[in-house]
This record gives sequence, structure tokens and C-alpha cells, in this order.
Amino acid sequence: MNKHVLLFLSLCILPTTNLHADDGAFVGDAMRGKVIFENTCAYCHKLGEEKSTVGATSLNGVGQRRSDTWLDNWVKSPSDFAKVNVEAKRMTIGDDVIIIMPTLPQMQDDHKRLDVITYIKTL
Repeated sequence: MNKHVLLFLSLCILPTTNLHADDGAFVGDAMRGKVIFENTCAYCHKLGEEKSTVGATSLNGVGQRRSDTWLDNWVKSPSDFAKVNVEAKRMTIGDDVIIIMPTLPQMQDDHKRLDVITYIKTL
């Protein structure tokens, strides 16, 4: 079966319960985040010690090193975040930077970002 068809089907059958907490706030879902990660982020990022073929950093342990807010700002717009955060700026101009993370259209959706961050935090 075509990869795009599988992605569509997997997004359609993912559970839609627990989308909102009792107070109405959106709740991230690791299962949805995994699907989004595999179809958006995994092109550049690996999760283990394996090196990326394009030079992007491994995300091994990033969920424990960074706060949800930090990750949200970075994933939404790395270049904008680098303007206001010293550590983010260092990640975009350091000597060991091979590839600079772009601002991805898919990650402009608050719910998708939260799902991906929730997934990354489970690793």
C-alpha cells in the first residue's frame, strides 16, 4: 500500500479521545506525535545514537534536556527562537552546525507540535 495512503489511514484511525483535558485545553498524544514525527521529522532526525544522513542532530534524550516550552518555541520557528534565546542561537551558528533546522509549515499547528513534543518526551 502507498505510504501516503497509509499515513492518511493511520491519522484517520488514531484515537480521538482525550483531545482535551477537563479544562478544555488540548492534550498532546504520543501516538499521533509518533506518526507526525515519522512523516515530518524522521527525514532529518534519528532517535538513537545513529547519525543522520543529512547532518541533523540526534534527538536522543532531548525530551529530558529541554522543557516543553523550549521545544515548542524551537520546533515552531527555530530562526525566530534563536533571536531571543542564547542557546537556540548557538545551535544555529555553532561550529558543529552542519544543517540548520528550517521552519516547517507542518509545525505551525499548535496541536501537531504538542503531539510531537509529547512523543519525544516518551523516548
